[in-house]
Amino acid sequence: MPLAIRTPTGSLTGKRSFRRDPVTRRTNRGFEAERDPTGAAVPENVAGLVNQIPAMVRSQHFSQWVEQIRELKRQGQPELALVLLLECVDATERDGQGPFPAPWYTWAAAVIFRQRRDYAAEVEILERWVNASSGDGDRSVWGASALRMFPRLERARDLAQEAARSIPRDPTPDISQGG
Repeated sequence: MPLAIRTPTGSLTGKRSFRRDPVTRRTNRGFEAERDPTGAAVPENVAGLVNQIPAMVRSQHFSQWVEQIRELKRQGQPELALVLLLECVDATERDGQGPFPAPWYTWAAAVIFRQRRDYAAEVEILERWVNASSGDGDRSVWGASALRMFPRLERARDLAQEAARSIPRDPTPDISQGG
């Protein structure tokens, strides 16, 4: 059998797909596609199935990537962490659970953007989170992690404006005036 799709009730081959992550102590109940031992190719009509599930990133639920993202940042590889974070931000937006997407991924991406002094990207990712959040929801039930996005967004906007004003002019002389 070239491909087995695992579901929460077991795979087509009868294997259970529940795996407990020792770090987060959570069970991965997502769908996974696996290749057979011969390495047979996945049919085209099934290849994209795994990442079409809203909360999935690279065949795992987005919550399974937190420790790997933290480890990449500890190892001094923020660019790789950022790529993974942006994929997780997409997944949290697609997931649609609750009044707003999970804020940790957006916050962590904003921190990396600020460290790079890319204030425009920081504003963009924070505004994206605000736009994905329910506008009609009562913010009193959001919690501290979600509410701290708004002051960070305001500060990022201020930094982006300061950076835009302080862009140095081109130091090359204007030769058209004969000077």
